[in-house]
Amino acid sequence: MSAAQKLLSRDNVDILIGDTVHSSVALAIMELAPSYKDKLFLTGQVTSTEIARKVENGKGRYENFWKTLFNGDAYASTIQGAVKWLHDEGKLPNQAKAVAFVGEGTDFGRGITDETAKLFKGMGWTVSASEIVEFQQADFYPQLSKLRADPPSVIVSTISANNAGVALAKQLREKGIESTHL
Repeated sequence: MSAAQKLLSRDNVDILIGDTVHSSVALAIMELAPSYKDKLFLTGQVTSTEIARKVENGKGRYENFWKTLFNGDAYASTIQGAVKWLHDEGKLPNQAKAVAFVGEGTDFGRGITDETAKLFKGMGWTVSASEIVEFQQADFYPQLSKLRADPPSVIVSTISANNAGVALAKQLREKGIESTHL
């Protein structure tokens, strides 16, 4: 019996918060929901669209499982819409219609990167790079050297660790990369 199953077997536990960051954990925990119909399962900020698909196609199997906030495709749509507006208004310093991604190798980073890349390709943009890095990586010089050689109009980063986001922003300035960074 797993630790989650032991916890759920208690009479005084009514809600299990599955995970607040990693979709893979939430996907695993949601499989407990059908066995504990009297308990509420809740996620935090997980982004996998697979969770929503499973609930939708589960024919009531996951009726006690609730995913809060947005899927990765909603983030992707927002990013794509903002960049399209910036481009159409002539507000991007480089109008090359190329986008590059720097994303962490988590469900969050990969999921949003993949969804956003599809939308950019669909509007005729080139994906010039898609760099997947380690969670909490703080050295982005190898990735930025590639981007500096052929700067895209936009760099989209999908990074959840504060130290990594700060390091990336700082290193973009240090390398003199003038692409718009989202």
